[in-house]
Amino acid sequence: MVAGLDAEMPADAPLERYRGHMSRVLRLRPMTAETSPYSAVAWPPLVSRTMMLLEKPQPLRELLRLSTKSGGVTAADVLRAVEILTVTKLAGFDG
Repeated sequence: MVAGLDAEMPADAPLERYRGHMSRVLRLRPMTAETSPYSAVAWPPLVSRTMMLLEKPQPLRELLRLSTKSGGVTAADVLRAVEILTVTKLAGFDG
């Protein structure tokens, strides 16, 4: 899943896509009939970790800081996880 998105959004392409959204607050959305099928999905670790961090709504910039501070994952990787969560409507930006 993330690998397919990596092919669609290679290298730092996600940084360009989300550059104007860094101050926007991102949050998990409540489960709905539309999103409930996703509750049983075995998400890749990066997506699961991003969901865990979004239990507290926060600016995208802060999510990236928290996600990348221990190393091993890039901001572009995290933004690919954000893309998955927003496309599935499991997360979204305020406003």
